[in-house]
Order: sequence, then structure tokens, then C-alpha cells
Amino acid sequence: MERETFHSQMMYSVTMAIVRKSLKEGVITQEEYDAADRLMREKYTPVMT
Repeated sequence: MERETFHSQMMYSVTMAIVRKSLKEGVITQEEYDAADRLMREKYTPVMT
């Protein structure tokens, strides 16, 4: 995996871990989670999700 691809994958994974925790704790709604996931997929284009 190239350095840039690895970095994008890592950023997506870390960001979504925080978003998942926020959803689990009730800080955000499922709709907000889905919107964040769409935005992060567009921004980071992860290889693995």
C-alpha cells in the first residue's frame, strides 16, 4: 500500500471510530452518522471500509 493510500485509510478509520463512538453514546443520530460516513468516504476514498 502506498504511503498516501495508507494515510487516507488511517484517517478514515480513526475519524469513523470517533463518529461510531458518538453514535453509540447518543451524541449524534443515525442520519448524522450516515452523512459523516458519506463525507469521509468522499474525502479519504478508503480501500477498506
